[in-house]
Amino acid sequence: MKLKDLFSLFFLTGILLIFYSCGKIEKKEDDGEKETKNLNKTTNVEVITLVSDTYIDYISVVGTIKPVTQAKLSYQEGGIIYKYLKSQGSWVNKGDTILIIDNDVLRASLDAAKAQYELAQITFEKQEQVYKDNVNSEYQYLQAKYNRDQALANYNLMKARYEKTFIKAPFSGIVDQKFIDIGEMVVPGAPIVSLINSGSLKVQAGIPERYIGKISRGTKVNIFIKDIYDEPLQGSISYISATVSPSNRTFNVEINILNSKRILKPEQAVDVLIEVGKYDNIISIPDEVALRTDDGYVVFVAKDGKTEQRNIEIINRYDKKIAVKSGLEVGEKLIVVGYQNLINGENINVVN
Repeated sequence: MKLKDLFSLFFLTGILLIFYSCGKIEKKEDDGEKETKNLNKTTNVEVITLVSDTYIDYISVVGTIKPVTQAKLSYQEGGIIYKYLKSQGSWVNKGDTILIIDNDVLRASLDAAKAQYELAQITFEKQEQVYKDNVNSEYQYLQAKYNRDQALANYNLMKARYEKTFIKAPFSGIVDQKFIDIGEMVVPGAPIVSLINSGSLKVQAGIPERYIGKISRGTKVNIFIKDIYDEPLQGSISYISATVSPSNRTFNVEINILNSKRILKPEQAVDVLIEVGKYDNIISIPDEVALRTDDGYVVFVAKDGKTEQRNIEIINRYDKKIAVKSGLEVGEKLIVVGYQNLINGENINVVN
């Protein structure tokens, strides 16, 4: 390459660098002008005047309705279902017979045991009388007594086995399910029917372990049951589990509820609100006005025709509201409309 051509190349490169530098400076000047324009523009906003009130802090979880009293009835010896006296869905009182196991063989054995006992009792009474008259020996008397006692024990055993073939309700409730039909064989200990008392129910719910110190027996609870009750059912915690589940890091609580109209059903899902704190003189704000940043939540207040950005500390958020612990004062004007693109110190015009 000739010296003249090399000089021309350097010259052109220098010119390009100068134009590029000028373009960057001009761009920086444009960015600064843009920021200045943002500060100088006036944005229409709407505000609310902050007031304080009592704030009740809730946690919201999903619970499941369970019967307080339920049982799966079985027959410990096994046998064939002979007859159902109560149909599925029917109400039974405590002690009512729900079904009968085929017990013809046991009935015959019971009759034989009863006859043996009655004979042994007669024999004992006669031996006792002659023993008192010093006719027979003490051994014969005791032998008759022991034979009578043995026959009585066998009779009571057969009677108990026979009575267990009548499956009875251990409490009042509803026959919820039948697992085995008439004529089918029952395996020893296998469930035959399930019985529940749906008049008294409980709600079970899992609570995150971070609330362990805020919940105790007697803590107030509101239970919302959609499409059934317009107002929440009110109750209190009656039971708290002693352990935390390692799978989901929650502990179980139970809340007893009444079901006098028998509308609610076991295994139904409900929304549970548990009161975990009550605060006086707390400012609550709409949750949508709090903008989340790397430093926490920020809001904007109107002051002397300009915006003032505030970092706030919150207690909790519930029902589309945030309870503010610090960062705002009563009487200040919180911007609730037009806050989305504001910056600190921007000119504003309050239109409400």
